[in-house]
Parts: sequence; structure tokens; C-alpha cells
Amino acid sequence: MRLMGWYAFGVLALPALGQAVQFNRDIRPILSEKCFACHGFDPKTREADLRLDEQEEAYKPDKHGTAAIVPGKPDESLIWDHIMSDDEDEIMPPPESHKVLSDAEKNLIRRWIEEGAKYEKHWSFETPVKPDVPVGPGSEIDRFVAAPLEKLGMRLSAEADRPTLIRRVSFSLRGLPPTIEEVDAYLADAAPDAYERMVDRFLATP
Repeated sequence: MRLMGWYAFGVLALPALGQAVQFNRDIRPILSEKCFACHGFDPKTREADLRLDEQEEAYKPDKHGTAAIVPGKPDESLIWDHIMSDDEDEIMPPPESHKVLSDAEKNLIRRWIEEGAKYEKHWSFETPVKPDVPVGPGSEIDRFVAAPLEKLGMRLSAEADRPTLIRRVSFSLRGLPPTIEEVDAYLADAAPDAYERMVDRFLATP
């Protein structure tokens, strides 16, 4: 169901129901946007001598014996205390940064700590691993989208008809609607790869 290809990016951005939280996929983007400016690799901007970009540093207890992250124990983790604080001098990220954690981001961080707060190397240093593709109809992307939706009792929308598909492709690739001749040609093309060849034609035209 090709119409779901664009929607997939939004759905897959969050771990599916019952799926483990992953550092690179779910947590690193949050910390990178909201925390690394003050608690990252740059010693010139680092505050409180705290690094959250490295596991060893995040796990290391401070002079009071408290660690920023205690794997499996969010309520004993200093980072969680600061995230949930009502004190403007204690809450993180600080108000003046204008970087507010959403409830969804807070929940992800808590789940990640509860699940062991496992760090991962940056994706560029990780060997790509092809995931198991869920069983079902449609393309591989459709099946990845459908799997978490089914667990929530939801279903994919019906596949878009051909006139809708060619309009979407044309606007996405060229910023213009397809011509009548292009629509007629696509509707008359009964070949299994008609969609793919239509996309190739649009990519080849200015």
C-alpha cells in the first residue's frame, strides 16, 4: 500500500507497543537536541562536569555518590530527578534553554532507564543489520507500519487509487500536477511495474 510509505516515518519514530527502547533510535535524538549542548563531548560548554553522551560517564557517581543514570532505576537516577523537578534552578533542561521535554520524550527516557539504559555506538560505527520483515500483504514498508498498528487494534487505510497515486508522485517530485496525457498513460498501463516506471519517468523529467 504505497500511500503508507510517507506515514511510515512518523510511526516508526517511536518504539512499537512491547518493543524495547533503543538508544540510537529513540534516546540519542532526544539527548542530542535537548541535553548534549551542556552535557556532551565539548568540555568548553559542558556543565556540572557531566557527560550524557558516553555510558561510562553517565553511570559514574558524583562526589555525593549519586549517578546521573542508574540502569534499571530511574527514581535513583539524578537525571530523572532533574527532569521531573518543579524547581527552576534544578529542572533540566533549564527554562532559559527553551528546550522543553515533551511527555512522550520523558516517558521514553524513563522506559529506557527502566530497561537498563543501554548505550549504543553512533549509528555510523554500527554494522547495519537487516531486520526481520513482518509477515503480511503489501510492501516491506507497509508491513513494518502495519505490525504495530495491529497490536493497537488499528488497520492500514485502503490503498490509494491510481489517479491519486500519480498526483501524489507528480506533486512530490515536480511540484506540479500530472498532465492529462500522463494520467491516461498510467491508467492504461496494466504492467506489474507500472507504478515504478511512472516514478522513473517523473524522475527523468525536469
